[in-house]
Amino acid sequence: LGQANGITIEWQTALEIDIAGYNLYHSVAENGEYSKMNEKMITASGKSDGSAYSFSYRPDHDGLHYFKLEHVGLDGKCEFNGPISASFVTGVTVATSEIPQEFSLAQNYPNPFNPSTSIAFALPTQEFVTITIFDGRGRVVKSLMSRNMPAGSFVVTWDGTNEEGSQIANGIYFYRFVAGDFSKTLKMTFMK
Repeated sequence: LGQANGITIEWQTALEIDIAGYNLYHSVAENGEYSKMNEKMITASGKSDGSAYSFSYRPDHDGLHYFKLEHVGLDGKCEFNGPISASFVTGVTVATSEIPQEFSLAQNYPNPFNPSTSIAFALPTQEFVTITIFDGRGRVVKSLMSRNMPAGSFVVTWDGTNEEGSQIANGIYFYRFVAGDFSKTLKMTFMK
């Protein structure tokens, strides 16, 4: 699961009576060289009904990242699962690792909002994306995004400030999303 401040890898086990622990490995290419992420082995709980685990990682660059999970048995034997992938884009939360079938822009949530709101969008292909906030008179309030984005589903948060960093006034605003040939504009309300 990719997030604005990093990637969290989560896994659930069903039975752990013969598992000593787990190691996570990272690569920037699916079939590339993987390096171990955790310093110490993540110790298994040993529960007969399994357990849930999570590990957070902050990549040093945007893009697609690949992960493998190593199960280390009590007998020393190792087995790998994966790879799985997650996109990391600074300032943007990746909603899911599945590639959507079509472009979409969701209504911001919450709406009305104060002090911040989230805008979800989906890209079936890599595109240059712009999200621009306008006031009721059509003047640009803030450029929220202007960058190349990989295919995927994402959420970007707006803190209700303009380009100068000042809080906006009560009222109706519009956000315009452009990705390739797809564009859509939706309305939102800021209320103090």
